[in-house]
Amino acid sequence: MVPTLRYIRDEVVPVIGPVRIVSGYRDPIANACFKGAKASRHLRFAALDLTPVRPLSRADLIAKLCPLHARTGARFDVGLGIYAITRFHIDTAGHRRWGADYHAASSPCC
Repeated sequence: MVPTLRYIRDEVVPVIGPVRIVSGYRDPIANACFKGAKASRHLRFAALDLTPVRPLSRADLIAKLCPLHARTGARFDVGLGIYAITRFHIDTAGHRRWGADYHAASSPCC
């Protein structure tokens, strides 16, 4: 979790501002209720779902997070999921991206 927290502090917050954690560790039952991936990084407490504290449209969130992930994602091994509204996922357990249906093809990032 420490690398994920550092990435959020050092890379995400300077780009979108303060964030609120809405999901961290999930036990297998909670993960199933959230319809999380079977190998979700939340199960290992290596991922966080977040929302911006300041008002930010989904389009603005995408416009800020996608270029950040393109620049730094591989170097820091970042997984970026962007969901409905302005909720997003960050982990440092594998460089990848996905969208609202948890598949790479639905990622709003090109």
